[in-house]
Amino acid sequence: MKENFKKYYRFLFAVIASLLFVGYYFQVFSNNHSGSILSFQNRFSDLEEQLDNQLKLEKSKLKFKQAENRWVSPLQNDEVNIHIYRNDSLIYWNTNQLPIIRFADIHFPTSGILHLQNGWYFAKIAEVNHQLICASILVKRDYSYENKELINEFPENLHLPYSTYITFEQENGYPIYSKDRSYLFSIHPNEYQTADKSESTTLLLLLLLAISLWLATLFHFNSSVNARKSWLIPIGLVALRLLSIKLVWFGFMHDTEAFQPSLYGTNEWFPNFFEFLLNCLVIAYCLFFLIRKLNQFESAKSNRFIAIGLLVLSVPFWMFLLYLNKGLIENSSIPLVIEKLFSLNIYSVLALASIGLLFYLFHKLIKETIQLCFKNQVSFQVILVIGFVLGSGFCIYQFTVGHRLMFASFFPLIITFLLMFSVYWERPSLKIGYGITFLFLY
Repeated sequence: MKENFKKYYRFLFAVIASLLFVGYYFQVFSNNHSGSILSFQNRFSDLEEQLDNQLKLEKSKLKFKQAENRWVSPLQNDEVNIHIYRNDSLIYWNTNQLPIIRFADIHFPTSGILHLQNGWYFAKIAEVNHQLICASILVKRDYSYENKELINEFPENLHLPYSTYITFEQENGYPIYSKDRSYLFSIHPNEYQTADKSESTTLLLLLLLAISLWLATLFHFNSSVNARKSWLIPIGLVALRLLSIKLVWFGFMHDTEAFQPSLYGTNEWFPNFFEFLLNCLVIAYCLFFLIRKLNQFESAKSNRFIAIGLLVLSVPFWMFLLYLNKGLIENSSIPLVIEKLFSLNIYSVLALASIGLLFYLFHKLIKETIQLCFKNQVSFQVILVIGFVLGSGFCIYQFTVGHRLMFASFFPLIITFLLMFSVYWERPSLKIGYGITFLFLY
């Protein structure tokens, strides 16, 4: 049993992560709202009970003193809003949140569901000593326009995890009743639903976790495949990835934040932040595979040319990393300034982690390539010349038609020389020094 678990635990975890994602996805975008509506009805009934109790309390107070004597403290924001009128004139209120004019009009005060300028309210009235008390509670905010502060949503005590609108058509939507079972209004969920920020983040993390575990399972399986046939798996994976972008396989997630171009979007191949992260995972898979294969190469004439070819290709790969960094800075709204630590969010962490992973693999790839060069009798002087020519050529390119980034221009030259010396003069006493130097450079 233990041996079987060790053998198949990657597959098992990948299946569990996939089921968690599927289950949560259908929960977020479910069309069955009966459970949440029942919870809403119960919470609404509790608020109505509070409203009735507050109305009774206000009535008892007004039997012994006038409403003007109630002004003993600044305005307060209570769950139950109180407005008191005398002769159609407003003489006391405990909130400034409702857009109520000084004089009574046809909209307020009255009982039942009211649609005022800034939202839907449920109100009840009572009369004491020629004074009219109106107690009301907020049901749903409804502004004529929205921004970061003004959002059309239910208050926290009546929160619903999906977008809806209120209607008075009892057969259209989910009806809501008062304590005496009188019909008040109906809640109608919008046909087009979007996930909120926390749901979007959870869906993104679950999907990334599931895909990462499947890639880990595939990588483990790839190690047991015949040496020549094993190359077909990363090639097929890249082809599958390109096909998934072209055919928009992940279109079912476009109602979540990570798939919005406003968060990140560079081009057709990096249309949103999730696709960016997935591309990074696929690239990382291929690099891990290549690095492992380089480790297994023996000394042979053909392998010498492969090593030199990979050394040459390290410059285009560095240019690609710079392109990814540029896209994250210029074409995204993700905060990435490390100095402003508290402004970072989960997207910042994922972006920095993905770039960090590719930098690490870039480092590993060059190191393995240089080791392969030495293994296949490519002399130190030849590697030095190749590294100098490539690094100098890249510097000239950067300062003529590139972005003129000084450190980024010299980086391939510096890192190649340092890795070459670290491999050629590899000593245990120097490892810490090399590690600190590379960490500082990256």
